[in-house]
Amino acid sequence: MKTEDIVNMLGQLGCTDISTMTPGKVKSGCPFAPWRHGGGSDSHPSFVVWPDDEVSSSYYCAGCKASGGSMLSLVWRFQELSNRDMTKLIAFVGKADRGLDPAERVSRFEYKPSAGDGEWVPPKRKKKEMEPIPEACIEPFTKNVAHHFLQRGLTEETCRAWGLGDDPRRGRALFPVRDIDKRLLAVSGRLYRESCCGIKYKDFDKVCPKCGRKKQPKYLHSKGFRKGLVLYGEHMIDPEYKTGIIVEGNMDPIAIWQAGFRNPVAIMGSSPTLEQCERMVQFFDRLIVVPDGDEAGDEMGKKFEEMLGNKMPVIIRQPERLMDPASLGNDGIKTLLSGLFPY
Repeated sequence: MKTEDIVNMLGQLGCTDISTMTPGKVKSGCPFAPWRHGGGSDSHPSFVVWPDDEVSSSYYCAGCKASGGSMLSLVWRFQELSNRDMTKLIAFVGKADRGLDPAERVSRFEYKPSAGDGEWVPPKRKKKEMEPIPEACIEPFTKNVAHHFLQRGLTEETCRAWGLGDDPRRGRALFPVRDIDKRLLAVSGRLYRESCCGIKYKDFDKVCPKCGRKKQPKYLHSKGFRKGLVLYGEHMIDPEYKTGIIVEGNMDPIAIWQAGFRNPVAIMGSSPTLEQCERMVQFFDRLIVVPDGDEAGDEMGKKFEEMLGNKMPVIIRQPERLMDPASLGNDGIKTLLSGLFPY
């Protein structure tokens, strides 16, 4: 896409402080600022579009981390967030962004004139879905309770209720990930120990200095699992109760549930996706966000206020620094969440 076309498009999206850079890059305020940036503005322009070649372009925002590989995806995303009719701009970008092959263009942009004026109209977006996997992927591993869970303060009763598993051969405690209909979408395996040869992973870079083995990833997921499309623990949601407790890691909602609270779910990270936010709006009408006590947790609270604060009440309850909900124990969790629930 040509530089002048990019400048024209960003102007139509309401971007501020548009300027050109070399070689061919364009910098501006982020078009998603009203929804994704603190205060609703990008006062120090952090959004950059650059041409990958003569006909296609990519974008990235250093502020909200929005990114994509085509200008069509940028306009679609803006239309979704703003609820504005961007038909004419989609037609303009569809003609200018000629780098997409025909199959990809059809999937992103439907060439169909609307009645009367011949303008292009956007197609209905297909919702992303994950196919369930066989129950046999978790059933053989649920006969025994992983010692890892017991060491972290969970009871056998809690482990059974959440269907947790144990894979001693790989040295991993297993979390089945299910959707609201209780379909098994994936199994996540967490390392028992983050160490090698008695040396903690945090004390060396990629390879153990003693044996030369590589670090293992903290979590391994079933092939094809896209964690941004689901909330961990949503299969345990009580549909009659409309307050949700949102946390980061897989252990956190289980510990909160064990402490006697309903509807804890995890985003399996510190940054919610649009798809996860859509699910929260579907399930809840009030959110209690309980991030970890670190810088990533600070940002997580801000993002929830930015993305969902105009949809429902969002209350932030953050534990002490370097603590997470699962490390607080039953009494600590009850203290942290005191006064927020009628039970």
